[in-house]
Amino acid sequence: MTTIRDVAKRAKVSVATVSRVLNQHPSVNPAIRDAVLAAIEALQYRPNPIARTLRTAKTRTLGLVLSNMRNADVVTAAIRGAEAAAREHGYALFVANAERDPALEERYLQWMLDRRVDGLLCNPRIGLERVRALSQQAGVPVVVFARPNATGVLPTAVLNFAAATEEALAHLLELGHRRMGTITDVSQSGLDPDVAWGVRFIRRLLEAHGCAGEPKYHLVVPSSAECSQRVQTLLSGPRPPTALFVTPLYLVPATIMGIRAAGAEVPGDVSLIGFGDSEWAQVVQPPVSVVAADVTAHLDAATRLLLRLIEQDSAPEAELEVVEHRARYLRRRSVAPPSSRDAGHPLEY
Repeated sequence: MTTIRDVAKRAKVSVATVSRVLNQHPSVNPAIRDAVLAAIEALQYRPNPIARTLRTAKTRTLGLVLSNMRNADVVTAAIRGAEAAAREHGYALFVANAERDPALEERYLQWMLDRRVDGLLCNPRIGLERVRALSQQAGVPVVVFARPNATGVLPTAVLNFAAATEEALAHLLELGHRRMGTITDVSQSGLDPDVAWGVRFIRRLLEAHGCAGEPKYHLVVPSSAECSQRVQTLLSGPRPPTALFVTPLYLVPATIMGIRAAGAEVPGDVSLIGFGDSEWAQVVQPPVSVVAADVTAHLDAATRLLLRLIEQDSAPEAELEVVEHRARYLRRRSVAPPSSRDAGHPLEY
């Protein structure tokens, strides 16, 4: 972590002089001020506005930066888990929504670190090396969550969907499904294939089993309204898919509306599996089969890992501890064998 002493050494001045430059003191010689500012830029030093005056103080606050809040059920569960663990240890929780914007996400991360939260939780879209650099500059531990595997860069809470996703596909194959499709929104279509709740991972599995089918089976939609329209079109056409994987979960209602608008039913004409869970997914008719993790428990564990790092006063780069949660495939009544007219060989396209 770059310190004020590093800046003073590079600029060949005293720490007090650097402090005066940072505080815009008028007595500093312009040439010296320029040398200090050049050193600050070269070292990428960012003074902490609170730590400058309270070097040893703890704010008893944690930051939580979410990549987006579109999926309300998941976000609520995540905040509930982080807030409960923080409150139990006497910490308050600040929450920010980056709205899928990497630039906004970095601003929120920097804002929280500048205001000296004692620790930070995030599932960043920006590079982990950049997050680590910000963490080291501020001297504040960061834990990343909802990752498919350990990062090797920062302490990590791993959320593993792979085995449950494979189980869901195996169930459909066992029932006789061969024409399968995927529905996702534009924010998730480009996720790394190793992110097992992402559509690229699902499509890779389908391809491995010879069940990816035609390109038209795989929809990427910008809104719920368009989701309904395109699902209706898909199922009204020739040789529609007999099963659909839908991620994120909030697209499931729109998918069901499109299915019904096409004169089809779940699961008689098309089986449905969502990613994530909600009370409404359990009570809608038919109840929706899902691949889901306990997000509240996941954020609780991530927050407790962060608190351990804070209490141990660990340097951000000193610990790369990992905690892990696994999703489960929850079978409900939205999955059934394909109708006799649709059952067929995997290569029958």
